[in-house]
Amino acid sequence: MARNILLGLAFLCLVSCKKDDSKPDGQRIYSKYYLDYDAGTDKTTASVSFSDNTTDGEQLKEQEKTSVYFNDDELAFDTVSQHYVKVYDGFKTSGTFKWEDDVNGFIFKNSASIEPAVLPASIDTISLSKGTSIKWQEAAVSAGETVNLIINGDDANDVTTVSTSTGGASSIAVDASDLSIYKAGKTAKLSLTRVKSVDAAERTNAGGVVSTTYAGSVQKILFKK
Repeated sequence: MARNILLGLAFLCLVSCKKDDSKPDGQRIYSKYYLDYDAGTDKTTASVSFSDNTTDGEQLKEQEKTSVYFNDDELAFDTVSQHYVKVYDGFKTSGTFKWEDDVNGFIFKNSASIEPAVLPASIDTISLSKGTSIKWQEAAVSAGETVNLIINGDDANDVTTVSTSTGGASSIAVDASDLSIYKAGKTAKLSLTRVKSVDAAERTNAGGVVSTTYAGSVQKILFKK
């Protein structure tokens, strides 16, 4: 009997003395900050998501006692996308994200700035035999940036993307080989997107990233020989 009581007390001690592992390891939280502008809708979206340990880790659900802000506006948690999100009318060129985690005692701030890349209004035709060069007037490509030219033809599958990530570039060369699926006399819609991704300045040991996107307006052109 005494032996059973001693065993019971030992078990209770093990349970009560066991380290509390319910608190998440905050240093494993990888943070992802996004600031995206769509010229087609004229809306800017600020969003933040968290994953386990790496950018490709398991997406984390809404965090307990966590608040996320952009320019002091609190972002609401969306259960579908698993992101903290706020949508603004118009073009928000820049701002600061703030992540407050009361469980782990974090307050991290990271700034984001969107750089445009706008198609010149003078482009209305493209030669299939010669190709073309698409130049934008805004800032040249910097480290961590990519500018994409998206060509959408009349047919649903006629989509071509030509990109440049070359530092200092302010144009995209479109070769005749890039246009081989298109036909003279047909039309297409052009658009530029500019994407930048850099390490978050303030982050956990797991890391973090700040990404921005400028999705430009669509412009119609005609293909010629």
